[in-house]
Amino acid sequence: MRTIITQEYGEVKLGSTVLPGIFEAWEIDDQVKVDEMWTGGSGKSKQPLGFEDATLTLRLRLLTDEKSTCYDKLQVIARVFKATDKQAKPFIYRIVSMLTSAYGIREVIFAGLNVAENNENDTLRASLSFTEHRPVLIRKEAQVKPKTSSTGTIQGFAESGKTKTTKSLVTSPAVDDDKVS
Repeated sequence: MRTIITQEYGEVKLGSTVLPGIFEAWEIDDQVKVDEMWTGGSGKSKQPLGFEDATLTLRLRLLTDEKSTCYDKLQVIARVFKATDKQAKPFIYRIVSMLTSAYGIREVIFAGLNVAENNENDTLRASLSFTEHRPVLIRKEAQVKPKTSSTGTIQGFAESGKTKTTKSLVTSPAVDDDKVS
């Protein structure tokens, strides 16, 4: 079951739970996947292999107010972080946000929770980490590109007769005068 993360009017909602606290920021961190190999005494050779799954960080400030303490608010967030489905796996969240939409991220997993406390006031700062979730099927489909054979037929479509044409069709002067009875 996929639940939704939304962010509207300064509130962030994970599934049916509105996260307590003041929304401060969404951040996206994305890295290139690199294969490094030692090449003798001259150093490393680097070969780019694609992209790592993006990491999203949501920053919230948890305040103590007349309704609850910052620690009560932290308990709500920790409960959501540790929530699991029927197979005891963390939930996969569909994310609805202008930032993530512009970046092409649709699904995430709540991967980490970091909380900081200081000695100045009754405030906690929470950083919620999410990892981009791209199912294996979607990754494989994105990697596969149709290959064209020397006859112009797109491999994988040969049985259906679909061909790739790069030039406009030329009509033949030959006339088909065979009659089928």
